[in-house]
Amino acid sequence: MFIFILINVKILYMMKNYLLLSCVLLFSCSTESPESPRELTMGEKMAKMESCDIENICTTIEPEMSRNQTGRVSYKGLYWKPGQTIKIKFIDGVSYQHDRVKKYASEWTKYANLKFEWVEPNAYAEIKISFKGKGNWSLVGINSEDTRQNEPSMNFSNLSKNYNEEEGGEVILHEFGHALGLEHELQHPLKSFQWDIPFVYYYYDYRYKWNKEKVDLNVINKFSINEVDYDAFDKESIMMYSIPSGLILDYISFSRTYKLSQGDKKSIAKIYPKTN
Repeated sequence: MFIFILINVKILYMMKNYLLLSCVLLFSCSTESPESPRELTMGEKMAKMESCDIENICTTIEPEMSRNQTGRVSYKGLYWKPGQTIKIKFIDGVSYQHDRVKKYASEWTKYANLKFEWVEPNAYAEIKISFKGKGNWSLVGINSEDTRQNEPSMNFSNLSKNYNEEEGGEVILHEFGHALGLEHELQHPLKSFQWDIPFVYYYYDYRYKWNKEKVDLNVINKFSINEVDYDAFDKESIMMYSIPSGLILDYISFSRTYKLSQGDKKSIAKIYPKTN
């Protein structure tokens, strides 16, 4: 009995060595060595990201604008006056779109010393909203006054009836943040990301047809500490882009935010303080 056990142990040991040798031979047949893994192609990177839930990323597209503005991260010089009543009108759209915008936009006025007055399409307004243009965007702060009364200063392209209520609220909050002077948290002057630059350009071109200039403007370029007001970086801010894993080299990712963060509330209250 004792001899039988020894024989089986020896056989098992030999089989183990054989399996190990087989594994070595299999890996040796590969063209990739463990020390120098092959770099994925752009298409392979996209395919890898396609398997993740990355449709739910912020698709706000801003028009080109002058960079002379002002928060969370906000351009200096483009604030409204604290206590001001901002007149807003809808150039087009239907009632359920109007109601949804009013519902979520008013969230900002709970913390900012501002009032929103919704006026008729033929009346004067500082902020003019359309639902027919391309993308979701807003001019920043008082730049909204510069457009003609029949031209939008803000646009929502996808607030359809079957659009998720929570997602629609996120877009509205984000664009009204721009309208109050806030900019993208992603471009915080004191926050650096190790972007996979070639893939970032490829990704935004593939998904949104953004050219290099638009990607630089909205994603990669950080703001100068001299041109913006800012608080500590806040990844929960409504002004933060959602970033899928893979665009940043160390695979940091940022999820969507659907409501104002505590940082958003404090920052907008600082910009538009309430008076006694």
